[in-house]
Parts: sequence; structure tokens; C-alpha cells
Amino acid sequence: RDGGDNNSKRKEPGWTNYPNITLTRGMSQDRDLINWANESMNLDGVKKTAVQSKRDITITLNDARQVGVRRWNVYEAFCASYKFDDFDADSDDFVIETIELAHEGWEEVSI
Repeated sequence: RDGGDNNSKRKEPGWTNYPNITLTRGMSQDRDLINWANESMNLDGVKKTAVQSKRDITITLNDARQVGVRRWNVYEAFCASYKFDDFDADSDDFVIETIELAHEGWEEVSI
């Protein structure tokens, strides 16, 4: 509070906390995502430092015609969690995969 002003508080910028980003999609044949997840969580059997697993990535939101409508650059990202739905042979539903990314910041960029 400013001296003498007892009616309000001042807000100042400080440490920024970036919550994890959760991405969900139907499981695809593309192995890049699962390979990176395995690498980030040391599931590929090769011990790595956090720096070796971090990547700058771009996330693009597409419309129904697969045309990009929004885009974000995400910095120093790594896979904090990867999971997929249970497999059910009696269902014809898509299997959904979910990846949670820890990161050190992001910015929206124009398309």
C-alpha cells in the first residue's frame, strides 16, 4: 500500500508462473510426440538432463478445414505427462491422447 492510502492495494509485476499446457487429440500414427514424451520422461532408457529434453515448439489451433486460426510459440517446453484412453475392442470411438507440457513461457504470434 502507498503511505496514507488505506483504501486500495497496488499490484506490481513479479515472478511469472506459467501453468502447464494440456493438449488433447485423437491418437495418430505420428511417433514424434510419443518419442519426445518418452525422451522427456527418460522412458527411452537414455539418461538426459532437463536441458536436453526441452524444446521451443509452436502450437497451432486449426479450424474444421485444418486452416490455422491461432498460433503460439512455447519456450523451453518438455513433456510432464502423457496418457491415452483405454483400448476397447468393442468400441469404435477414437483413442484420445493427452500430453501435458511444462514450459518457461509463451507468446501468441500472428498467422
